[in-house]
Amino acid sequence: MIRFKEYLKEEEVKIPNKGDLAEVILACGVAAKFNNPEAVVTRTSIEKMLGLVLKTRKTQLERDDKVSSKTTVKVSDIITLGVGIRKREWDFISDRKNWDLIGWQFESVAKYCSTYKRLRRYSQMLYKNSKENKIVVDADGLTDQKGTKADIKVKIDGKVINMQMSLKVTGGDQIGQMSGVPFERQIKLFEALGVDVSPARKKYEEKLKEVDITYAFTSRDLIKSPQAKKIQDVVRQANAFVHQEAANKLETLMRSKNTAFIEKLTDFLRNAATGNDPTIEVVKLSTKGFKRAKFGKKYVENVKEAMNHMKVEYKRGAGDPETIVYDPRAGKLNSSAARLFKVRAKIIYESKKRGGEKIYPIYVRNLIESGDLMFDLATDM
Repeated sequence: MIRFKEYLKEEEVKIPNKGDLAEVILACGVAAKFNNPEAVVTRTSIEKMLGLVLKTRKTQLERDDKVSSKTTVKVSDIITLGVGIRKREWDFISDRKNWDLIGWQFESVAKYCSTYKRLRRYSQMLYKNSKENKIVVDADGLTDQKGTKADIKVKIDGKVINMQMSLKVTGGDQIGQMSGVPFERQIKLFEALGVDVSPARKKYEEKLKEVDITYAFTSRDLIKSPQAKKIQDVVRQANAFVHQEAANKLETLMRSKNTAFIEKLTDFLRNAATGNDPTIEVVKLSTKGFKRAKFGKKYVENVKEAMNHMKVEYKRGAGDPETIVYDPRAGKLNSSAARLFKVRAKIIYESKKRGGEKIYPIYVRNLIESGDLMFDLATDM
């Protein structure tokens, strides 16, 4: 009954982008730990930090270092917390009455920040070093994000530290993508996995000749028309040839125990999730708590050990084609718990401007989506 009442509240108040909201909450949790290193991070301490930053989108705190027998002069650290999200999310989170609707985010962030060993280590070190430090926690998603996959960026005395965070929430499994209709985009995508899908080129390009893939519709209503559905289905079928080729070859490589392939596979996932930035870890929040992935040496060892048990399967049905890498010991093909990752060809109509007017051409987004198994294997602990 309680959960049903919460559901009704969620229906009354439409919750905007949960990932953007979570970025603010996580930044507040990290700042709360730096502000009080010897305390457990709680929902209350996160809410207090959030209340401060909501006034100006940026707040600055002065926290005294720990006094010891060697302390002769009072030393303080400056903690700067900055956040930036779109107006819709900002308006939502600025209303305290809405906080209970995303209460699970506060609770999950509190658990994460209280148990994250690297955060605890840094906060304690800065608290006890009797030096004036400048700590910056930045979750400004409105500024230029090119060049990094980190959503929460932490600097100490102007230097990026080994504690940047890429944030996901339940339902947000995407960690990377490669887009485009031309076959060369399919080649480049699967080449990164050590797989040559070029044998599928002829079928792919012959299939696309059945429709005019350059045709652009002039309204959203028209992309529901039989003509639009025909184009979409043809592009799906063409991409299905690629994914069938990729899945068959990946399955063979899985059984080969080829060292070069293992390196390709682990690099592929690391690059998709972090952009090959060793300072970033991926954090996924859910109503059950959190999962974390850090792609260090232990991650590669774990993947090698699990390789003998993993399977690769192609799936389409009536929808978009998918290539799925999973461990059947952990669950079925569609189970997030069993999935290491999948590549999904999302075939959609995307709006763009032409001559000042909106048009809707067909578009292919090859999405790389993680599963729980990625978090189980990607650990440096």
